[in-house]
Amino acid sequence: MAMRRARVQSLPAGDLYRRVFEITNSQGIGWAANSTAVLSDWGIRDWVNWQIDAPSNNLRSYKAHVIQQVREKCLLEWTVGKQSSQLQIPYGLISDTPSSLLQDLKDGGYPWSSLLHARSFLRLRCGALRLAGIGGRQSEARFQDCIFCGATVRNSIKHCICCCPRWLKWRTQFLHMSGLSVDMPRDELTLCFLKCGVGDSCLCIVLAWAYELELDTVVYWRAIGGDQPA
Repeated sequence: MAMRRARVQSLPAGDLYRRVFEITNSQGIGWAANSTAVLSDWGIRDWVNWQIDAPSNNLRSYKAHVIQQVREKCLLEWTVGKQSSQLQIPYGLISDTPSSLLQDLKDGGYPWSSLLHARSFLRLRCGALRLAGIGGRQSEARFQDCIFCGATVRNSIKHCICCCPRWLKWRTQFLHMSGLSVDMPRDELTLCFLKCGVGDSCLCIVLAWAYELELDTVVYWRAIGGDQPA
């Protein structure tokens, strides 16, 4: 949005598109005015105002400015959210920074399927997959029943990764590819799974496992007629 405004404002002074944009912006109507409000909310200076301080700046440097402002605002909100979260596996144990996994996969030349599976993996890490419930309904109870094997568990993520019989095949492949032992403490094994990233030999297995986890989770909640996962 910021860059679209900048390109319009960079058109010749007599350009019709620029003139209409400036008129509607000054009158507070349409996309021109609405986008001005959005930039203000995000603390991003408009191209015209930003260029006043440095007339030699170009669109590329303005884009870098916009990206930096968005990154700083998002990081602040992410940090506050991380500190107040009540996840089964606190995100701070996994990473100190927001995940760049999707970009890392893209830069690393991974296939499209890996990027698709990564979405499920990231949703698992942030606690968006409902792997347990009570009586066919989602619950915030301390102990819940695994939707795959029925076992009463306190931490459904750790249970699915470390001992749920439904996921034995995937667990075996993960242990083989990672060189880890099934006898290692469950907390450590769970974190090794959730911290997996680009460059790890077991990454594709981890992503595919997370993808199947989400598919089966969706199937379960739809079939039972209970609350749908978010």
